[in-house]
Amino acid sequence: MRPKKVIVLIDPNEERRSTTRFVLVTHAYAVFDAAEPGGPEKCLAAIDLILVYDPPDPAWCQTLKANWSHVPLVVITREPAAQFYGTGADAALGGSIPSSELLQRIKIMAARKRGPRKGAARMVLATA
Repeated sequence: MRPKKVIVLIDPNEERRSTTRFVLVTHAYAVFDAAEPGGPEKCLAAIDLILVYDPPDPAWCQTLKANWSHVPLVVITREPAAQFYGTGADAALGGSIPSSELLQRIKIMAARKRGPRKGAARMVLATA
């Protein structure tokens, strides 16, 4: 059996956080949740995705991405989502989003990429 994908859920709204957690756990994800940014640093070594509702500001997202650039960051905000595109967030969604669309985005973003990374030097075999 495959190991569960681990998602860190950061949301100050308790009701929305528990609802999102329930949906994700029902769809076979392991979820660490926190009420405010800064709580889940101890588990950030082995996670597959960070999901943030209403981040404090775009600079906070830049700091998070600078420290954990290998982890996809999905931001859901009531503010215009365009202001979070320059911050390193892999996806910025505005307003209320249906759970089915959110699950589809999470599934795509949490998938581990296989093969060589972009920009990695390829080994060239010399033929004689």
